[in-house]
Amino acid sequence: LCEMAGPFGSVLQSIREELAKAIYSDYYQSGSGTLAFDQLPFFTVAERLEAETAKMMEEQARWKADLLDREREVYSIDERMRSLEKQVSEAETLNSDLAAKLEDANDRAAQSKSEVRTSREEVKRLRKELLRSKEDMQRMRAAGHLQQVEAEELEKLRLTSAETQKELVNT
Repeated sequence: LCEMAGPFGSVLQSIREELAKAIYSDYYQSGSGTLAFDQLPFFTVAERLEAETAKMMEEQARWKADLLDREREVYSIDERMRSLEKQVSEAETLNSDLAAKLEDANDRAAQSKSEVRTSREEVKRLRKELLRSKEDMQRMRAAGHLQQVEAEELEKLRLTSAETQKELVNT
C-alpha cells in the first residue's frame, strides 16, 4: 500500500512502523517472528503476562506452602532427634551404671568364690582335725577304760593284799 501512495509512501511507511511499534509487542514473537504483523498485540501480551503472573503467584504460593510444610517436618524431625538423643544419653547413663553394678557384682562374686574356696579348705582342715580328735577321744576312752580296768584290778589286788595281810597277821 505504501508503494502505491507515491510521494506519501514514506510518510505512510513511517506511520505504519510507528503503529506497528505502538500496537504490536516484540516481547513475544509469533511463529516466524519476521513480520511486524506476525507479532502479538500488546493487549494479548498483557493478558498472557497477567496469566503467567497469576500462574507464578499460584506456584509461589504452593512453594511457600511446601516450604512451610518442610519447615514443620524439619522442626518435628529435630524435636524427635533431640528426644532420641536424650533417650540415648539416658540409656548410656543407665548402661554405664549397670555396667558398674555388674562389675561390682562380679567382683563380689569372685570374692565370694574365694571365700567359699577358703571356707571349703577350712572345712576340710576342720574335718581332718575332727577325725583326729575323734581318734584321740577313742584312744583316750580306750586308755580310760584300760585305766579303769587296771584301777579295778589294782583295787582287787589291794583288797586281796589286805586280806592276805590280815590272814598273815592273824596267823
